[in-house]
Amino acid sequence: LPDAARRRQTRLNVATSLRDAGFGIQGNADATDFTLTTCPIVAAARENTDVVCAVHLGLVKGLLEGSGVPEDGVVLVPFAAPGMCTLHLPSAAAT
Repeated sequence: LPDAARRRQTRLNVATSLRDAGFGIQGNADATDFTLTTCPIVAAARENTDVVCAVHLGLVKGLLEGSGVPEDGVVLVPFAAPGMCTLHLPSAAAT
């Protein structure tokens, strides 16, 4: 696979892992922007957003480790809309 296709597959694998962990997730065709529609521990996330969401961000970065998708470009916005979070995974290669 070309590098861009491999990075896209990595991003899709992250989405699958989050879905398997109990998240509701919807993404764009490039697998760079996602809406997390449900969280497996939303009650805890509402009470301790900084802690819970930092753990989820760490999970995503861990899934990307060594993949060529830069971990420092990952952005998780807790409760970006009522009951939903957004997740951005970079499309560019790590430099």
